[in-house]
Amino acid sequence: ESARGERERERVELMLKRCIVLYAQDAFCRGAPTPTTSTRTTSSPLSTAAAGAAGGAGGAGGATEDRKYEALHALSKRGSSGLLVWRKTKSRESTSSAKDGAALESLEYPNELNQLAQILGGEHRTDSLAEEFKQAKCLLLSNSTSAREAFAGAFAASAAFDASADDDGGRRGGGGGGGALVETLDKLVEEQEPDLIFIHLKLAGLVEKESETNPIQVLDGAVKLIVDKFVDDLTMFVLLVGDGQNQQDYGIDLLVRDKTQQQQQQQHATSSPSPINRIVPRIPKQSFQFSDGELIEDWCGKGMVLAIRYSPLNHVRKDRVEEASPTEAYRKGGSGVTLAIHFMKGIMYNLMKASKYGA
Repeated sequence: ESARGERERERVELMLKRCIVLYAQDAFCRGAPTPTTSTRTTSSPLSTAAAGAAGGAGGAGGATEDRKYEALHALSKRGSSGLLVWRKTKSRESTSSAKDGAALESLEYPNELNQLAQILGGEHRTDSLAEEFKQAKCLLLSNSTSAREAFAGAFAASAAFDASADDDGGRRGGGGGGGALVETLDKLVEEQEPDLIFIHLKLAGLVEKESETNPIQVLDGAVKLIVDKFVDDLTMFVLLVGDGQNQQDYGIDLLVRDKTQQQQQQQHATSSPSPINRIVPRIPKQSFQFSDGELIEDWCGKGMVLAIRYSPLNHVRKDRVEEASPTEAYRKGGSGVTLAIHFMKGIMYNLMKASKYGA
C-alpha cells in the first residue's frame, strides 16, 4: 500500500503543470522562406527555401548561402509534428437575386482574427477559457493590438511585447529574435504562475526588406530562447507556424480521396463480374473531417498550420520527423491532422483541465 502511494505521489509530481504555445501566425508569409516539397535529405526544406528567397530578392550570394534553423529542426526531431486545418467561415451577403432580399450564406477563408479564434477553440472566441476549462489560468502575450483587444476577455490577463525591439538583433539583422518576448514572459511566469501562456506573434513588418534577416530566422531565435529558459520537465511547448492569409499549397497529397475518383472506382467495382474486384480500397473518414460528431465539408485544403509539440519528460511521443516542414509533418508526423478548432481541447486535456475530446 505504501509503495502504491509513493508511485501515485511520483506520478502527480511529474504531471504537466504548464503549457507554452507560440503561434507565429504569418511566419510562412509571402517573400519569406517556405517549405519545399522536395524529399531530398541532403538539405532542409527551410534552408533551401531561405537561400532561394534571398537570391530571388537580389541578396548577394543568397542562393548559395547555407542557412540552418537549428532550434526549429531540433524541436522537430525531439517532439511530435502535425498539421492544423482551418474551417471556412460564414459570410452573409445579400444579393438582388435572393427572394425577399434574404441573405445568402457563403463560406470564405478565415481572416487572421478568425484564425486565432479557431486556435482558441471557437469561431468567434469571446468567452473565458477558464470557464470552459476548469478555471485554468490562461495568459495572452501578443504584439498585435487588434488581437489583444479582440481576445482579452478569453484570458485572465493579456500583455503586449515589442517584437521589433530585440536584444539579440531581430529586426536589426542579427536574426536572434525573442529578447523582448523572453523578458515579458519571464515576468509573467514568476508573478502569475499560469497554466497556459499563449504567445501570439505577428512577424509582418518586423523584418526590413533590405535586411538579410527573414521571419524564420527571427522565429528560430525566439524558439531557442523559450526552450532554453522556460521549458522544463513539467512544461510542454507547442509551436504553431502559419502563413497568414496566403493560403499556400505545400504540395501535400490530398488529405482525402477526390470524390470523383471514389465514384469512378465504385462504379467499376459494382460493374465487375468478379467478386474480388468489388473490394474497393477506401480511405476511412479522418477525425479532422468531424466536429462534435458531425461530418463537415467546410475544412480548408490550403494554408495549413505546422504544429510541433515538445516536452523533455516524454509527455509527448517522439515521431520520425527530422526537420520543421509541413510536408514532413504530414508524411512522418505523429500528431496527424487536426481541426484547428479542436486544438485547445487537446492542450487542456494534457493539463488535466478537460476530458479527452472525442472519448
